[in-house]
Amino acid sequence: MVQYREIARPTLLRGGVGDLPAHGLYWVEEGSGRIVKTMLDFRQDFIVTTFRFDADLRIDVPEQMTQQWRVERGTATFTATSTYGRFRRFNVQTDEKLR
Repeated sequence: MVQYREIARPTLLRGGVGDLPAHGLYWVEEGSGRIVKTMLDFRQDFIVTTFRFDADLRIDVPEQMTQQWRVERGTATFTATSTYGRFRRFNVQTDEKLR
């Protein structure tokens, strides 16, 4: 497990109240170095994401994300969980011409 804490200003995340200093955790698989879970925690809100290896794509993909946040000055709490699946690879081609 790797822990981090944001200390610089301005912070990467900002809200209606200004800077949202974040801290959180990365769960790292010791043998491979793969990230299997992350947690982003800022003030009373958080996001937790779990990852799994997709054998067809041969990469780690998000499996589930849970978010919790408070609104109305902390009087209401919302929690949402998203699950992901049916990953597909898309091809993109671009051309550029210098003038």
